[in-house]
Amino acid sequence: YLYRCYKMRKRHNWGFTLLELIVVLAILGIISSIVIPSIVFITRRNTLKTVTQEIAQEIKDTQQLATNYRKEVIFDLDINRNTYTVRENRAKPKTFTTGQFSKDITITSNLYRPYTGDMRGVRRIKYSANGLPSQTGTIWITDQSGKTMTITIAVGTGRVKVTQ
Repeated sequence: YLYRCYKMRKRHNWGFTLLELIVVLAILGIISSIVIPSIVFITRRNTLKTVTQEIAQEIKDTQQLATNYRKEVIFDLDINRNTYTVRENRAKPKTFTTGQFSKDITITSNLYRPYTGDMRGVRRIKYSANGLPSQTGTIWITDQSGKTMTITIAVGTGRVKVTQ
């Protein structure tokens, strides 16, 4: 009886043939060639939305800080370095927050340009102690695929509006 069980077990091969493995790999290759471009597109779109929402929220926070502290607060956006700074408007300013964005994003703006030379990429929104902006404008954020989202700072109120 044991000999017969040993012979039966020896006849059954529990592995895969080379042909079966090649077919599975081909199917996986086809599926990945369809899925990977979609994942890249979704990642880029999410990066664009995330950066846009972050900038818009920081501008809103700048306005809130000006109102809370009853001081002028500045939002500086460096479109060349993809960075921003929120700080007080005085000789030795207190910096509230700073941030950096992905290099895959291009930022353009018609906001006020306070500097020339190396700092010419800085765009500024200054909020007075009562939370009103001294200037307004638009920020355009573009990803590598050319999709653009817009942040508009409204005249008078400083309301921040995000559009696609």
